[in-house]
Amino acid sequence: MNTPKVIETLQFLADLKLKHKVAPDAGQAKELGGSEGVFKSQRAAMYIGGVSRSYRFAEVPELEWDIAPIPYRTAKVSRVWSNLWVVPK
Repeated sequence: MNTPKVIETLQFLADLKLKHKVAPDAGQAKELGGSEGVFKSQRAAMYIGGVSRSYRFAEVPELEWDIAPIPYRTAKVSRVWSNLWVVPK
């Protein structure tokens, strides 16, 4: 976590949010319904999320949207995450 490449990457991400203000702060996002709400209200240029949420954008007739690759700085990478799945006994 303290290699020059990691430090450069974390600084780049922090600068996007804190210096360049490319994303709303937590309070602003909450007020607009989270990051999905910010995008649906056309106050965000991009929303990064799973395809399972894309149907919600069709519910907003005035929203023109499409799917595009995630921007990158120096190299393309795969972005993966998992959600918690709960199964009742």
